[in-house]
Amino acid sequence: MEVFKALYSYTPNAPDELAFAEDDLLWILDANPPDSDGQWWLARLVSDEGQQGLIPTNYVERVKTSIL
Repeated sequence: MEVFKALYSYTPNAPDELAFAEDDLLWILDANPPDSDGQWWLARLVSDEGQQGLIPTNYVERVKTSIL
């Protein structure tokens, strides 16, 4: 799974969307969920393994990680 960082806070407009705050880290579970038109990803907050939902792709950026 890829880790992304929230650039902005997001308040959901629908029950299947995920709320997150600026600088939250998110796991991307599915970069091509049904009916998303490529602008929404299914994600889960790294800090809360039970909470997941759709996020707008333009609110996040990939976290660069290195393998130790």
